[in-house]
Amino acid sequence: MSEVTTLRTADEVRRHLFATGRGLSRDHMMQSYDLYAELQRGIKTEGVQIAMDIHYGDHERQVLDVHMPAGSKGKKLPVVMFFHGGGFISGHKNVKKGAFYGNVGDYFAKHGIICCNGTYRYAPEVTWPDGARDIGHAVEWARKHIAEYGGDPDAIVVMGHSSGGTHVGTYALHKDVQPPEGTIKGAIIMSGQCRPDVENAPGDRASPYYGADKSKFLAMSAIANLGPVKTPVYVMLAEGDSQPFLKAGFDMGQALLERDGVAPWFRIIPGHGHMSEILSVNTEDTSVGRDMLDFVKEVTGK
Repeated sequence: MSEVTTLRTADEVRRHLFATGRGLSRDHMMQSYDLYAELQRGIKTEGVQIAMDIHYGDHERQVLDVHMPAGSKGKKLPVVMFFHGGGFISGHKNVKKGAFYGNVGDYFAKHGIICCNGTYRYAPEVTWPDGARDIGHAVEWARKHIAEYGGDPDAIVVMGHSSGGTHVGTYALHKDVQPPEGTIKGAIIMSGQCRPDVENAPGDRASPYYGADKSKFLAMSAIANLGPVKTPVYVMLAEGDSQPFLKAGFDMGQALLERDGVAPWFRIIPGHGHMSEILSVNTEDTSVGRDMLDFVKEVTGK
């Protein structure tokens, strides 16, 4: 029997993945999905209701699911809007037969928070900053309709992982894209790379989104183009993130500190890699989720 087939707990899976690779190779990513999917399928979701495939725009990928605590309608619960990764060119809100990224929605709903789990348009069909604009379209939908599900339209936090985190960071912070003050209460940027400039240039996978002209990268950087609206931000990184993600995260923290005079929420999650940090949410491993709950509570006052 192989070592992999004997892994039974979230801690065992996390330790195995951290020890066997910290990059973004396809094999390691697929193993991460497979191992955590086995764990997620055994987790009960009693008390969570899901409204599936709601369109926030006309495009087939402008769609989201609403995860809500049972009996939430008529209440004014805080709202998290989550957007998955996929290197700007792929991904979906529901993969591995719904194990991901419904795990994020279920986790928040179990803790009394409405969660919209959304997908967005991909490159090369769209280019910068259309991914961030899709985050804005989804937020506009939520501000109009989330009360129907028991959410408070004035208590929205946006969250994204990897390329989804980049879109969230661009939407929340870039001077050319960010919404008016009060539209959102906070942003959680989990391993997002919000600095596509020459010094930290995106790889070939991201080039369909940013384009090939490196002279334009600096103008696309949320870090280099912080807007005037000082939305509270939580920068989350995995210890096993690759250098470009870590550098962009540290640079984001430094830029926000220099602008605001106070440090943003900032954390490196020990023992986790780029994929395990998000795939582990809603397992018995609470090392990622508990701080997100605290951040949402603090910035929404709920």
